[in-house]
Parts: sequence; structure tokens; C-alpha cells
Amino acid sequence: MASLYASAVTAVLGILIGSVGYYVRRRHQRLDLRAEQQRLRYRGLLAATARLSTELPAFTQVRAVYGQWLAGGRVLTKQLPPPPGPLEVGDRLSSLVRPIFDHWTDAWLYGDRAEIIAANRLVDVVRDVVGDVLVDNQPADALRRLGIARRDFANFARTQLGSKEVDLFATSRTVDLVRPRSPWRWEQPPTCPTS
Repeated sequence: MASLYASAVTAVLGILIGSVGYYVRRRHQRLDLRAEQQRLRYRGLLAATARLSTELPAFTQVRAVYGQWLAGGRVLTKQLPPPPGPLEVGDRLSSLVRPIFDHWTDAWLYGDRAEIIAANRLVDVVRDVVGDVLVDNQPADALRRLGIARRDFANFARTQLGSKEVDLFATSRTVDLVRPRSPWRWEQPPTCPTS
């Protein structure tokens, strides 16, 4: 009788432990899926703004071509082809901005409060930059602001995903690498002689 009782208790405990283990595994899978979706939202927004920042200077060139074309259309005795039409320029700009707004919408739908605030700040800068580039002939300041906003958003995303903030604009000239010579003593790396 005691062995039957022990068998029943073992079976019940096995079922309980199995169902608790199943619940814990499912919870971890859901958390992993949420973290992956969050990572993809951050990556998508950063990639879309990177594409925008690389292709926006072309719009100032289109404006310059319009100005030359309207002034007579001759540069070094060559007849300029007609510039792209306003609809073509609008379609191109729309193809650059649409992915940003899609990822921004995803942040609104699935993100937490901090993610929504960070995405709103980045999109506000994108709007200002697009307006400045389309109106101003010198997009360098506007693109610098976009770069800084992208850096701030990337550092926010890194902290949300569990990574440390880093200097994303660092280059080999601005980074001071410190190498350990021994576990107890640190030294600055040797400097290269400048010629």
C-alpha cells in the first residue's frame, strides 16, 4: 500500500513539475520573442534613418539642377537634360521617409513608454532635417543634427537591449586604447610619430 501511495505522489509531483517547466519555457520563449521584436524595431528605425541621411544630399543637387535648368540650361556649352519632375522627386522622398514612419508606428503599437518617447524624438529631428534639406542649400548642419539624434537613439536602444553605451562616433584617431601590461599595471599605448 505504501508503494502504491509513493507511486501516486511521484506521478502527481511529476505532472506538477512538468507543467511548471512547460509554463516557464513558454514564458521564456515569449520574452525572447518580445526582445527580438524590440531589437528589430530599433534596428529598422536606425537603418531607415541611415538610408535617409545618405540619400538626402542628392535632393540639394536636384534643386541646383533645377536652378541651372531654369536659368538657361547650359553648363559648359552642354545642354542639360530636364531635371526630374516633381512627382519623381516626391516619390523618391516618400520611399525614403515611409520606412521611418512604418517603424515609428511599430514603436507606437508595441513599444513601452520610453521607446515611444525616444522614437518620437528621432522622428521629430527627421521631419526638421527633411524640411531643412529641401529648403536650405547647405544640408550639412541638418545632417549633423540627424546624426546626433541617431546616435542618441542607438545608445538608448543599446541600454534597453542590455548593452553598454559607447561612443558611436569614435574613430581610430579619437579612441585611446589602454592595454594591460600586467594585471596590476596599466599603460597608455605607444604613440605613433607623426611625420
